[in-house]
Amino acid sequence: MPGGRLERGETLEECVIKEIREELGLSCLINNLIDIWVYEVLEGKHVLIVTYLCDCTEILNVKISDEHSMFDWISIDEINTVNLPKGYVNSIKL
Repeated sequence: MPGGRLERGETLEECVIKEIREELGLSCLINNLIDIWVYEVLEGKHVLIVTYLCDCTEILNVKISDEHSMFDWISIDEINTVNLPKGYVNSIKL
């Protein structure tokens, strides 16, 4: 899943667009906010996850960055077969 931290002065939406471009090589527009939840990445360390629905161009030309080892499109019916934290799965199903 693409994502990252906000840079100083950056909006949430600007961060999402930047991270998708950097990590997947795609240009996107924000459609709408889907979900906000807290994820415990390590015991006692929590991060705020903000999930957006995005419209991306050239989705067949994904170029993953060094931050990722693989990429795959999956259907919503397959989402429970992927090793994702429950919060991500819940957001995707919305």
